[in-house]
Amino acid sequence: MLVVLAQLDPAGTLTGDLDLFADESQSFAAPAMDLLNSYVLIFIVAFMVTLLITPFVRRFAVAAGAIDRPDQARKTHPYPIAKFGGVAVFLGLIIAIATSYVYMDGVAANYRPLPIAIVLGMVAIMFTGLADDLWGWDPRLKIAGQLVAAAALAINDIGVRVAEGVLKPFMGGPDDVIVLLGSFHVLNGHVFYWIGTAIIAVFVLGGCNAANLIDGLDGLLSGVTGIVALGLLAICLLVAPQANSAFEARQAEAVEVASTVQSQIDRYAQEQADLPGDLSALVAAGYLAALPEPPVGWVLAYDDGRGEVSAKDDRTAAAARIVETVQRRVQQYRNDTGHFPREIETLVEAGYITATPQMPVQYPLRYNPNLGQVTATLEAATLAGARILLCMALLGAVLGFLPHNFNPASIFLGDSGSLLLGYLCVVIILMLGEQGATHLVFAGLIVFSVPIMDTTLAIIRRWLAGTSMSAADDQHIHHQLRRALGGVKRAVFAVYGMGFAFAILGVVLAALVLKTDLRVRVIYAIALVLFGFIGLFAVKAARRQHHYAVSQPQRLSKTQPSTPASARQEEDLRG
Repeated sequence: MLVVLAQLDPAGTLTGDLDLFADESQSFAAPAMDLLNSYVLIFIVAFMVTLLITPFVRRFAVAAGAIDRPDQARKTHPYPIAKFGGVAVFLGLIIAIATSYVYMDGVAANYRPLPIAIVLGMVAIMFTGLADDLWGWDPRLKIAGQLVAAAALAINDIGVRVAEGVLKPFMGGPDDVIVLLGSFHVLNGHVFYWIGTAIIAVFVLGGCNAANLIDGLDGLLSGVTGIVALGLLAICLLVAPQANSAFEARQAEAVEVASTVQSQIDRYAQEQADLPGDLSALVAAGYLAALPEPPVGWVLAYDDGRGEVSAKDDRTAAAARIVETVQRRVQQYRNDTGHFPREIETLVEAGYITATPQMPVQYPLRYNPNLGQVTATLEAATLAGARILLCMALLGAVLGFLPHNFNPASIFLGDSGSLLLGYLCVVIILMLGEQGATHLVFAGLIVFSVPIMDTTLAIIRRWLAGTSMSAADDQHIHHQLRRALGGVKRAVFAVYGMGFAFAILGVVLAALVLKTDLRVRVIYAIALVLFGFIGLFAVKAARRQHHYAVSQPQRLSKTQPSTPASARQEEDLRG
């Protein structure tokens, strides 16, 4: 982590140009197609590994006795099916992620790799699901394993800042003091962290179990997860900084300055039969009246061995200039008023700067009003590449598994797979809120709405019926669609359609926030209406089902003992 902190010169005067505040929101990422091209290797590796390794995992599952046998109620598949599919998906994901650590080229090489905490969380979730597949773990142990995975995310602050985005409008910035007793003080940032950690735990528990609940038909969860991954990938590409005309104009200006200097270097070399030792030699010899200044954020790099000059973008230098300028204005404000400004916008309102400074894209400006300290930390957009990488790996892995899992399935995901897929979807959604952008988290949740809606229905249905929340039943959305539409494939495609509708809605919502002036409160209102409708639908459906069960108890489904497979079915399974 690199921190740029301006050093004040009390006797100095402000020589900086307030053009620094004009528009320094530089974009350093390539357009969406370049990003996709850079990360397509991850998709290919995850797809091919999962596709090819699944048959071997299936044979291992059969040998280990990890078999899902049919019953007369919920499990209506005609013969026993292996349930270690999550292992194949996990291996595809891990090998693809390992590839990203070893080799990445193009635009992707400029981004930070996937945080190791996410990989540790994947291992914890995988172990939890695998243990349940093999030994039928107690629900409390499964919850403990999921909380371990959530703790891994909290270590890297993945999702912690979601709480800041929600609470900051009401409580103030993270550096504001809320409790002060002598030398002991509690900042908003401390509250944000602990509430954010709790949010991570809720998201992980909810996402893992929501994915587990909809894994009830061949190819359902793997296909829905693929759709969710596509929607989240589209949002991640929208969030990734795109090339813009302002940046291109500065780049062209920098190249023109370098070209002007290069022409004088060539002239110097021709007339003096030597190369200048440095660029200042051109000024001393009269070839340039003064060394031209490149635009803010760019520097001239000179190779005295080859006599070549080039223009390079230097975000650190641009951030340092803006930080120094703002710090001087903060000090000037204190000298005039006797106290530090409460926030940077106060300097604008008081006329000390003309506009709120716009920092280079990877250097968010931070201000501590208690110390009057301005800093710029290299951390913004650090997860932009990691989000895209994880989306591509997840999409490749589930598409590689889907041919084996689609009806008629030869292998099931099992708890190891369903918990893992739910966990990764939640991780990507939380990563969208790394800078407190809760509106993007809401957009991600809308993309993930099918599992959320089914879980909401299940919770309300079981609460009204007075049964345990962990009790299984055959009243999930996919079960009802299978009975209504008369087949597994029809029901699965119907749920796919619902997933695509929510994915499109989530992407459009994210685009409206990023590309227009639609305010965040409007996003909250839209999300509230959507989930309000879902909740009301859940209550109505649950009440109707409960009333039907009470009035006609003989029609209520009951789980029957597992039906043993025939010898031929067992032989087919092992084949």
